[in-house]
Amino acid sequence: MQIKSFLRTLTLLHGSLIFGLIVFALFVYFQNRSFKVGTDSHDYYLYIVPTIALLGYFLGKYLFQKQLQSVNRKDDLTSKLTRYLTASIIQYALLEGPALFALASYYINGNALHLVIGLSLLAYLIKLRPKIDTVIKALPLSQTEEQQLKRSEH
Repeated sequence: MQIKSFLRTLTLLHGSLIFGLIVFALFVYFQNRSFKVGTDSHDYYLYIVPTIALLGYFLGKYLFQKQLQSVNRKDDLTSKLTRYLTASIIQYALLEGPALFALASYYINGNALHLVIGLSLLAYLIKLRPKIDTVIKALPLSQTEEQQLKRSEH
Protein backbone atom coordinates (compact mmCIF):
# COMPACT_ATOMS: atom_id res chain seq x y z
CA MET A 1 0.00 0.00 0.00
CA GLN A 2 1.41 3.34 -1.01
CA ILE A 3 1.50 6.00 1.68
CA LYS A 4 -0.43 8.50 -0.47
CA SER A 5 -3.18 5.97 -1.20
CA PHE A 6 -3.36 5.04 2.49
CA LEU A 7 -3.92 8.67 3.47
CA ARG A 8 -6.35 9.26 0.63
CA THR A 9 -8.36 6.15 1.48
CA LEU A 10 -8.55 6.90 5.19
CA THR A 11 -9.41 10.57 4.65
CA LEU A 12 -12.07 9.76 2.04
CA LEU A 13 -13.65 7.12 4.24
CA HIS A 14 -13.65 9.39 7.28
CA GLY A 15 -15.07 12.31 5.31
CA SER A 16 -17.80 10.17 3.78
CA LEU A 17 -18.92 8.89 7.17
CA ILE A 18 -19.03 12.41 8.58
CA PHE A 19 -20.86 13.80 5.55
CA GLY A 20 -23.46 11.03 5.77
CA LEU A 21 -24.01 11.63 9.46
CA ILE A 22 -24.35 15.38 8.98
CA VAL A 23 -26.89 14.94 6.18
CA PHE A 24 -28.86 12.44 8.27
CA ALA A 25 -28.74 14.72 11.33
CA LEU A 26 -30.03 17.67 9.31
CA PHE A 27 -32.78 15.54 7.76
CA VAL A 28 -33.85 14.20 11.15
CA TYR A 29 -33.79 17.62 12.77
CA PHE A 30 -35.82 19.36 10.06
CA GLN A 31 -38.34 16.51 9.78
CA ASN A 32 -38.97 16.27 13.51
CA ARG A 33 -39.09 19.73 14.99
CA SER A 34 -40.37 18.55 18.37
CA PHE A 35 -37.87 19.02 21.12
CA LYS A 36 -38.87 17.19 24.30
CA VAL A 37 -36.57 17.69 27.23
CA GLY A 38 -38.42 15.77 29.91
CA THR A 39 -38.08 12.12 30.79
CA ASP A 40 -40.75 9.51 30.36
CA SER A 41 -40.35 6.36 32.43
CA HIS A 42 -42.01 4.33 29.65
CA ASP A 43 -39.52 5.51 27.04
CA TYR A 44 -37.00 2.69 26.83
CA TYR A 45 -34.88 4.68 24.38
CA LEU A 46 -33.77 6.82 27.34
CA TYR A 47 -31.84 3.79 28.56
CA ILE A 48 -30.93 2.13 25.28
CA VAL A 49 -29.47 5.12 23.40
CA PRO A 50 -26.90 6.18 26.05
CA THR A 51 -25.96 2.54 26.68
CA ILE A 52 -25.33 1.86 23.00
CA ALA A 53 -23.43 5.16 22.65
CA LEU A 54 -21.16 4.33 25.58
CA LEU A 55 -20.61 0.78 24.34
CA GLY A 56 -19.72 2.04 20.87
CA TYR A 57 -17.33 4.65 22.25
CA PHE A 58 -15.48 2.39 24.68
CA LEU A 59 -15.51 -0.70 22.49
CA GLY A 60 -14.20 1.36 19.56
CA LYS A 61 -11.32 2.75 21.65
CA TYR A 62 -10.54 -0.68 23.09
CA LEU A 63 -10.53 -2.49 19.74
CA PHE A 64 -8.50 0.28 18.12
CA GLN A 65 -5.83 0.01 20.81
CA LYS A 66 -5.94 -3.79 20.78
CA GLN A 67 -5.45 -3.87 17.01
CA LEU A 68 -2.50 -1.48 17.18
CA GLN A 69 -0.87 -3.38 20.04
CA SER A 70 -0.61 -6.39 17.78
CA VAL A 71 1.50 -4.41 15.28
CA ASN A 72 5.09 -5.56 15.42
CA ARG A 73 7.92 -3.05 15.08
CA LYS A 74 9.61 -5.43 12.62
CA ASP A 75 6.65 -5.49 10.23
CA ASP A 76 6.98 -3.56 7.00
CA LEU A 77 5.37 -0.14 6.66
CA THR A 78 2.62 -1.40 4.38
CA SER A 79 1.55 -3.99 6.94
CA LYS A 80 1.52 -1.38 9.70
CA LEU A 81 -0.54 1.06 7.66
CA THR A 82 -2.99 -1.67 6.67
CA ARG A 83 -3.43 -2.61 10.33
CA TYR A 84 -3.97 1.07 11.23
CA LEU A 85 -6.54 1.42 8.44
CA THR A 86 -8.43 -1.63 9.68
CA ALA A 87 -8.36 -0.40 13.29
CA SER A 88 -9.61 3.03 12.21
CA ILE A 89 -12.48 1.58 10.17
CA ILE A 90 -13.59 -0.49 13.17
CA GLN A 91 -13.44 2.53 15.46
CA TYR A 92 -15.33 4.73 12.98
CA ALA A 93 -18.04 2.10 12.53
CA LEU A 94 -18.49 1.70 16.28
CA LEU A 95 -19.11 5.45 16.53
CA GLU A 96 -21.19 5.78 13.37
CA GLY A 97 -23.68 3.05 14.33
CA PRO A 98 -24.63 4.45 17.74
CA ALA A 99 -24.76 7.99 16.29
CA LEU A 100 -27.20 6.85 13.60
CA PHE A 101 -29.24 4.99 16.22
CA ALA A 102 -29.36 8.07 18.48
CA LEU A 103 -30.46 10.30 15.60
CA ALA A 104 -33.09 7.78 14.50
CA SER A 105 -34.34 7.63 18.10
CA TYR A 106 -34.65 11.40 18.10
CA TYR A 107 -36.62 11.16 14.86
CA ILE A 108 -38.98 8.62 16.43
CA ASN A 109 -39.75 10.36 19.70
CA GLY A 110 -38.26 13.87 19.58
CA ASN A 111 -36.28 13.60 22.80
CA ALA A 112 -33.47 16.17 22.78
CA LEU A 113 -31.15 13.85 24.72
CA HIS A 114 -30.95 11.52 21.74
CA LEU A 115 -30.10 14.39 19.42
CA VAL A 116 -27.38 15.60 21.79
CA ILE A 117 -25.87 12.11 22.05
CA GLY A 118 -25.89 11.69 18.27
CA LEU A 119 -24.27 15.09 17.74
CA SER A 120 -21.69 14.38 20.45
CA LEU A 121 -20.68 11.16 18.72
CA LEU A 122 -20.49 13.06 15.44
CA ALA A 123 -18.24 15.69 17.04
CA TYR A 124 -15.96 12.98 18.42
CA LEU A 125 -15.82 11.30 15.02
CA ILE A 126 -14.81 14.65 13.49
CA LYS A 127 -12.07 14.95 16.12
CA LEU A 128 -10.67 11.59 14.97
CA ARG A 129 -9.81 13.08 11.58
CA PRO A 130 -6.85 11.13 10.20
CA LYS A 131 -3.55 12.99 10.38
CA ILE A 132 0.02 11.85 9.79
CA ASP A 133 1.05 12.91 13.31
CA THR A 134 -1.66 10.70 14.81
CA VAL A 135 -0.51 7.72 12.75
CA ILE A 136 3.12 8.30 13.74
CA LYS A 137 2.24 8.44 17.45
CA ALA A 138 0.01 5.36 17.29
CA LEU A 139 2.30 2.99 15.39
CA PRO A 140 5.68 1.56 16.40
CA LEU A 141 7.69 3.02 13.52
CA SER A 142 11.38 3.11 12.77
CA GLN A 143 13.08 6.44 12.05
CA THR A 144 13.08 5.68 8.34
CA GLU A 145 9.36 4.85 8.29
CA GLU A 146 8.57 7.97 10.28
CA GLN A 147 10.50 10.10 7.81
CA GLN A 148 8.71 8.43 4.89
CA LEU A 149 5.35 9.34 6.41
CA LYS A 150 6.38 12.92 7.12
CA ARG A 151 7.67 13.35 3.55
CA SER A 152 4.41 12.04 2.12
CA GLU A 153 2.51 14.76 3.96
CA HIS A 154 3.92 17.49 1.71
